[in-house]
Amino acid sequence: VAEGELRVVPLFENCSVTWGAAKEIESLALEYRTKDAGDWSKAPPIPYFENVRNYRGSMMGLRESTDYEFRLVAGGDVKAQGAFRTWSTKVPVAKTVEIDPATAMWPIRIDAKGSPDGWIRYTAKDGAVLDVKGAARAFTVEGAEYVLLDDMTLKGGRGPNMIRVENSKGVRIRNCDISDWGRDSAPDYAQKGLWRELTGKKGVVNFDGAIAIGRGTSETVVERCYIHDAHSRANSWYYAHPAGPEAVTMECPDHSTVIRWNDFVGSDLHRFNDAVEGEANFWENGGFNCDADIYGNFFVFCND
Repeated sequence: VAEGELRVVPLFENCSVTWGAAKEIESLALEYRTKDAGDWSKAPPIPYFENVRNYRGSMMGLRESTDYEFRLVAGGDVKAQGAFRTWSTKVPVAKTVEIDPATAMWPIRIDAKGSPDGWIRYTAKDGAVLDVKGAARAFTVEGAEYVLLDDMTLKGGRGPNMIRVENSKGVRIRNCDISDWGRDSAPDYAQKGLWRELTGKKGVVNFDGAIAIGRGTSETVVERCYIHDAHSRANSWYYAHPAGPEAVTMECPDHSTVIRWNDFVGSDLHRFNDAVEGEANFWENGGFNCDADIYGNFFVFCND
């Protein structure tokens, strides 16, 4: 951010603060409290990044759906201050779209635009299994805003992803059971034992994420999902660096991704490469990019 500018990004239980400052200020501290609560709490020390002339820090352990105020203080002087409200687990639903497995045409494209005061919810009938029967994926979410994909059982995709999110804001995927996705493949022992596609370009199978969170996305949440038993497989370290399926792939989203309270479980024969894999390890905006939370998850049967 520019000198004197504040950037504040709240999530459910944490909030990041970025403040532009021409130079480092001795003993600068970040303090916060619930609105008009009295005593201030101190955040962890806020570091100064000289290359961009920004202070960047976080306030953690906050309460959901709560108003807070904060200040940056040095030598008794308030250098900057502001306020924010943390996210809420509960969101108002204005419209529900029920997917019928008997008539669905896969993949379903979602570009609907809800609002913070009226989300659009996609779901299926109780007990319904949405078997995409070999289609590339179940859902392509692109250009959408404030959309819920909620309480669905998905299986049978033969592309890299079951749900792909791009160029969207405020997409939440919750309470979904996803299994049996990924490309048909076989091990190529002439190429380090990596699993290779049986059709198409016949490249190495990697980044087969049940959920792919791509570029141009923000405020994306994956919570309370059970993602398990991929169709594709990962090689072991015996041959080479593992490649193969993941529960979630992160492809440099804009910011504000939360992955919480999920069970990402491979199997002994159909192991994950990673439970969650990020693209571009050495890029400044790689992986989750910035302002992200990952907590309360169970990851098992991963080779890397």
